Amino acid sequence: MKTDRKKSFIAIIRSFGFALLTLVAATLVAGFLKNRLNGEYLQYLPLILYDLIISVCCFFIIRQNPGSILYVPIICNAIGIWIALHPEGNNGKELLLIYSGFILSLIISIIGARIGRKAAKGN
Repeated sequence: MKTDRKKSFIAIIRSFGFALLTLVAATLVAGFLKNRLNGEYLQYLPLILYDLIISVCCFFIIRQNPGSILYVPIICNAIGIWIALHPEGNNGKELLLIYSGFILSLIISIIGARIGRKAAKGN
């Protein structure tokens, strides 16, 4: 029993760390691309890539530790949530991409948690 508690605490710390790493990596990639791309339609590519990176990482993090579904999507989308709450400089298309990315990461996280629980029961 004690090893299960340690394992779950370590899994929580690991999930938290991976969520922060995902936040930083997705932000850096989106920021790098935003500075490099010009054009009417290419300006939304960094936000789309940001959403996809976060969704995929949320899936893998939560599949490994299904109990982390309560905080991983929020940590990973922290900058998107902050931008959505302060939309002064954003237009409607950017806000739509931010909202849809957050919803996509929640849906993918739920799928990852279900797969992770099934895998844990199967072992």
